[in-house]
Amino acid sequence: MNAYAALSKDRLSEVFLKAILKSYPKVSAKYLMIERNPFLNPVGSVLREATGVLLDWVCNADPKEPNWEPVERLMRLLALDQGISSAFFGHFLALQRVLKLYPDWTNGMCERFYEAYLKLIELDGKAKKALFALRLKEAKAHTRTFSLGLRIKALP
Repeated sequence: MNAYAALSKDRLSEVFLKAILKSYPKVSAKYLMIERNPFLNPVGSVLREATGVLLDWVCNADPKEPNWEPVERLMRLLALDQGISSAFFGHFLALQRVLKLYPDWTNGMCERFYEAYLKLIELDGKAKKALFALRLKEAKAHTRTFSLGLRIKALP
């Protein structure tokens, strides 16, 4: 029995998404959940797409590697806010409790879950490293501009 047979992918994804959105302020979480237009709600769209990719990979026995790009975009978004990023990992690990109820858990689902978790850690590290490099570059540019401004004002 596939995990999707007992609980559809859409329903499992919705439960997972609601758990993640509890980390956001109430008004934001409501908007992220309700608004389906990706142009009006890019964060909600990325969350939906990435959770779908993660659940597809964990719950399907397809050995083909998924397209991790939506998950990578999600990790870049989450890197901006450490609290939400940490909460996401907690919610992903909590998802394990639900998945353990399925018979497929012992038939490869467990391995795919932990492979997905390791991939999330890798993508999170990559996103935070890129964010740190960008902030460092901005700080250096700001410092140069600030020191140049001081020199100009100091001239008679």
